[in-house]
Amino acid sequence: MRNWLLLIAGGAAGTLARYAVYQSFHRWLGSGFVYGTVGVNLTGAFVIGLFTAAIEKKTGMNPGFRLFWVYGFLGAYTTFSA
Repeated sequence: MRNWLLLIAGGAAGTLARYAVYQSFHRWLGSGFVYGTVGVNLTGAFVIGLFTAAIEKKTGMNPGFRLFWVYGFLGAYTTFSA
């Protein structure tokens, strides 16, 4: 049950973050191209790479950290494209 709650909380926060960052790119660069989508997906993929590399180097890291941040928050942040 705890794992589900971590994923739900991370996913909800990631969705809100995606919307905020998307809107920022849209206001900053305009609506002539999908700058928001590209910006969110590039930043999200970069941060996922950083988190994953850090987690792999630290074997004693709490699995809840990965569930919340990588799968929940960043998963929703990078794939909520509807």
